Amino acid sequence: LAISIGGTDFVGHGFGPESWEARDALVRVDAMVGRFLASLAERTEIAVVLTADHGVAPLPERAAEHALPSSARRWSSAAELPLLRAHLDRTLGPRTDTPEGQGWVAAWVVPWIYLPEPVTGDPTARARAVDAIRSYLLARPGIGFVVDRLEAPSLRDSEDENLRLLERAIDPEASGDVYVLPSEGSIADDTADATGTGHGSPFLYDRDVPVLVRGPGVSHGVVRAPVAPSRVAATLAHLLGVEAPHAAEPLLTGE
Repeated sequence: LAISIGGTDFVGHGFGPESWEARDALVRVDAMVGRFLASLAERTEIAVVLTADHGVAPLPERAAEHALPSSARRWSSAAELPLLRAHLDRTLGPRTDTPEGQGWVAAWVVPWIYLPEPVTGDPTARARAVDAIRSYLLARPGIGFVVDRLEAPSLRDSEDENLRLLERAIDPEASGDVYVLPSEGSIADDTADATGTGHGSPFLYDRDVPVLVRGPGVSHGVVRAPVAPSRVAATLAHLLGVEAPHAAEPLLTGE
């Protein structure tokens, strides 16, 4: 039985992970899950694996409390797009071959910038646009990564772990044209009232989540080293008595 608990995600996005609202929601969910598992345990032997699909960034306004850069900012593509278009018109010259109002950029929906077809169809124009976008945005507060989709394969061997992780999130054929992500501690939020937080960056606070395992054959212990998701899958397979989908060791004892 697989259960997804979405309430904590909704509250955490809206109020931040350290808010009273988030803590209240977590206390209530903890009690609810406890009652549910207790009722199951009365009927049969059970095993439980509890984890999360992502972490979360603290509110940028509290970044300093987490030793994150004081330059952390909150921004939205809706507010940045007109500024970007105006900059490109000034530096590259206005375009008359794209729909009115687009200029060099057709759309920007976090995390992707989309270039209009006349630009993408001209390799020279595309390269000029991407270079201008990159230099401008990297100088903007709160923006940390600006990656050309076509350059993604070259990131695979980068010495920067963050860039290697970004490469895995880019489809060289299906993704947008330019991948833009916040700097460490910053938040890109295009919702109506941008007051909460989000996730989706390569930073540790977005990808470091706990895994709790309890069940027959699982001894008490703590694994402090990073654990690949394939080991969680192997653990589930072991508890179910089926063949593991990956050649990975299950999490059954402390290491």
